[in-house]
Amino acid sequence: MFSRVVIIILLFSNFVLICQNNSSRIIRKILIDPREIFENPNTLEKIINQLHFKTFDYTIKKNLTFEELQTFDSLSVYESENNLRQLGFIGNVEIKTIPIEKDSIDIIISFGEKWSLQGGVWLSKNIAAYNYGFSFKEHNIIGSGVELSLSLSRDQNVNQQELIII
Repeated sequence: MFSRVVIIILLFSNFVLICQNNSSRIIRKILIDPREIFENPNTLEKIINQLHFKTFDYTIKKNLTFEELQTFDSLSVYESENNLRQLGFIGNVEIKTIPIEKDSIDIIISFGEKWSLQGGVWLSKNIAAYNYGFSFKEHNIIGSGVELSLSLSRDQNVNQQELIII
C-alpha cells in the first residue's frame, strides 16, 4: 500500500514538473508525423498504403486546441489528443514536446492512419423482382476530414438514392 502511494506521488510530481517546465514556453512549431496504415507491409498491404490518401496537416491542425506562437498549456495537449482520437480515421495519437530554447518548444503530433473506406453490395430476389444495391462511405475523403456517403438501391421496384456529405 505504501509503495502505491509513493508511486502515485512520484507520477503526480513528474506531471507537475513537466507542466511547470513547459508552462511559460512558446510553441515555436507544430510538426505532423503520420504513420502508414501498415508498418512493415507485405505486397497487398503496400498497395493499400499507396491507395490511401494521407490526412492533410491542416485537417489535424484544425482539431487542435493550441497554435504556433501561443503559450504552451498542457491541458490543451490532452484536449487535442482527445479531439484527434474522436475523428475515427486516425489512431495511436501521441503529442510530444521538445524543448528548443529556454522560452520555446516544438510539438510533434504522431498518429497512425486508418483505412477509412467502407462499402458493400447486395443482391436478393423475391417472387416479383430482384432487389440490389450498393453503399460506399469514406470517412476522410482525400485526406480532408470530410465524410462522404453514397448509397443506391432498388427494392420492390422502387429506386432509392442517398448522398450525404459531412
